Amino acid sequence: MAEGKPYTPPDVGKPGIYREGWIDFNKNGVESPYEDPSRPVEERVEDLLSRMTLEEELNQLGFGRGVGLQGACASGGLVPGAGGWGGCG
Repeated sequence: MAEGKPYTPPDVGKPGIYREGWIDFNKNGVESPYEDPSRPVEERVEDLLSRMTLEEELNQLGFGRGVGLQGACASGGLVPGAGGWGGCG
């Protein structure tokens, strides 16, 4: 790979997720802000998180479906409470 030139997969231009200069992660054919590598990371993360449900966010952190944080409190999962996240005993 030439220095300073980003890697371009060999199948760019063919149907699929690889586009010229970006990857179409959600396969909709439109470059979303989180898919745009020229945008600041903070902006891309904020855009992606705004599209995710709470369950999807927790799964990314390893707290979904009985895994992580002592099984993500397998008896009831993480529950927002007055003192922060509770439900784990």
